[in-house]
Amino acid sequence: MKIAIDLTNFNKEFKGGKEQVICNLITGFISQSPQTELVLFCYEDYENKAKKLAKNATIITFKRWKIKRFIQDMYLRTFIIKQHLDNVDILFFPIYYTGFHKFSIPTIVLPHDIHFKSHPSSFGVLSRIKENILYKIDFSLRDYVMAISDFDYHEMIKYFPAYIEKITKIYNPIVAPKTIRKSKRKHLLAINVGFAHKNIKTLIKAYSLIKDQCQLPLILIGKSYDDVNINEMIKNYGLQDYITYMGYVEDGNLKQLFIDAYAYITPSIYEGFGMTAVEAMLYKVPVISSKQEALVEVTFNKATYYEPYNDAKALAKEILKLIKCYPDEVYLNNLKAQATKIFHFEKIAIEYLKFFKKISQQIIYVDPMSYHNLALYDHSLLSAMSSMDIIYVGNSNYNLSKNHQIKRLYDYSRYSLTIKKVSSYLFSQKKLYKLIKKHHIKVVHLQWSRMAFIDYLFIKYMKRKLHIKFVYTSHDTFSHNFEQSKKKVYLKLMGIADRIIVHTKTSANILAVHGFLKVTVINHGLLDIKNMYPPEPIDYNKEKRIVFSLLGYMEEYKGTDLLVKAWLKSKKLMSNNRIQLVVIGKNKMNYHPVIRANSNIIFKDELLNDYAFTRWMEISDIVVLPYQTISQSGLLLTALSMNKHFVVNDVGEIAIPIKKYQLGWIINEQSVEGLQIQLEKIVLDIEKNGLSTISKETLERINNDYSWKISGEKTMAIYMKLLEKRV
Repeated sequence: MKIAIDLTNFNKEFKGGKEQVICNLITGFISQSPQTELVLFCYEDYENKAKKLAKNATIITFKRWKIKRFIQDMYLRTFIIKQHLDNVDILFFPIYYTGFHKFSIPTIVLPHDIHFKSHPSSFGVLSRIKENILYKIDFSLRDYVMAISDFDYHEMIKYFPAYIEKITKIYNPIVAPKTIRKSKRKHLLAINVGFAHKNIKTLIKAYSLIKDQCQLPLILIGKSYDDVNINEMIKNYGLQDYITYMGYVEDGNLKQLFIDAYAYITPSIYEGFGMTAVEAMLYKVPVISSKQEALVEVTFNKATYYEPYNDAKALAKEILKLIKCYPDEVYLNNLKAQATKIFHFEKIAIEYLKFFKKISQQIIYVDPMSYHNLALYDHSLLSAMSSMDIIYVGNSNYNLSKNHQIKRLYDYSRYSLTIKKVSSYLFSQKKLYKLIKKHHIKVVHLQWSRMAFIDYLFIKYMKRKLHIKFVYTSHDTFSHNFEQSKKKVYLKLMGIADRIIVHTKTSANILAVHGFLKVTVINHGLLDIKNMYPPEPIDYNKEKRIVFSLLGYMEEYKGTDLLVKAWLKSKKLMSNNRIQLVVIGKNKMNYHPVIRANSNIIFKDELLNDYAFTRWMEISDIVVLPYQTISQSGLLLTALSMNKHFVVNDVGEIAIPIKKYQLGWIINEQSVEGLQIQLEKIVLDIEKNGLSTISKETLERINNDYSWKISGEKTMAIYMKLLEKRV
């Protein structure tokens, strides 16, 4: 993976916690993933720092202009950086103000906090206007926004609710000291004191109240910003002999100051994270903190707290209380261990790398017909691939509760007129194109093609314009119900596929005849319909009858007409009140039988809803599949998940699981007479021997052989291979 990071916000003067965060992250990237390529953008006055930070990185430097820095920063981020992103997977902005350009690769911004929203009184009118405009642009143009704490996450949602889907929380990385040689604890310490929101005036006032009782000097660290005159405050309280203000301190000296600290104090008004408080815990230094914002969160509610933040007497009281009742070494060791476990820079770097990998592997999974059993197929496969960032585009009728980031773009199914269906489908494809472009999609996986010629033109255009890779799953493409003209269209569609997935070797052999060699056989998983669509009550009394069923669309290729004709023709079957045939589904045949009342046939020409389908499948004892041509059947895999017995015609590979697990009867009949004879024999066998019980071992074998987990792993392997080959 190749990650570009914008460091143009930093210069030779240390920028405090915001700079430390990205330095820690880069150090973590290098230590945890040496193969990761880094591209660092910086000004020439930061080049030496960048080289020291990541010696093997590609460093692209820019000369500073003499005009206002903000103008050059925004110019670089808008117009120049995009020219240096060849083969880059991710562009990371570790600070706000990221320019006015939408990039062609995934981009992430780390704002650190939204102080101007939470405490607007701390900012002037012009500053608030500027921040509002530029933050809104950042949240709008960047693909992802990083929050650094739960508090920060909820603040972003509160003030920028339109971008909730973009926000991800990962804590800031902290470099934990490997060993601490504790000398005498000899001073109180506060760091980054030069910003107005750090509230140093309350600490100085509190210290003035207890300077004689405390008997510990106070050391203040950090360059002064925001017109905070620390020396003047110290002088006003007459504390020159008690407080040392050191300004900026190099890392080595700062480490020793931490080691020697008796306590660390942070009276901050606002913190999106609270990095120095965490550092103090890592040095086994007790923390005294205001209860503001993220501070309680990052100190695990185990520091010494005071409130309100501007109450100097309350702070002074807690300092004295800590001195009188100091935490023991075991307590401090536990705090250090907890902070290390959560905030260690290598752990956080791994979290970032996993996130970057996930968003750089953008996959879009498209199924225009995602309803009924097709929706269940999608749900099952996507659940097994949850480790990848996959956007699911489906039909407006998709009705499962777990939506896998679903975008319901297709609604052609609500129209009956062909012209309206086609128009709706075209409009959906236009929306799909925009979605693919917006999310920098690299692999498009099409499950069922509803209008193959439109899909062919659309995918071909995208391959040329957006350079996507295309995966197509061929479900019984040439095995049934296909006119020659339709077959030609599907051949063209598969001809532009980078990989074709089929569910059986028979299907792979058929495609090989047509010259398709980029074919992978991946087993269809079991369709656990009972779990997803709980059975609804129906008006039916089964009594002690053995129920044979064929559910779903009635079509000639399924042999539905042969089954009904064979049953009606047989006096032995029709007169047997211990059995019943149930055929329910939308009739798409030319055959419309007349069924007399009170017969042992239930024949209903109606579209079964998913919950009624589950109930009828639950009632069934034997599922009859007299298919005339097929490679694999979703109905078979649904019935397998419910432990049913079968009567199966030996075509394609539909009979393989029946042979393997001995779950019923395999026939080979294409005529009414032959099917009639076979059914009569089967009924006689059942009456003589009964239905066998399916063993626990057999059920386990079925679940292993038709595992969605394995199907998901093999499908993800295809995605990964294509991502590697993508230029």
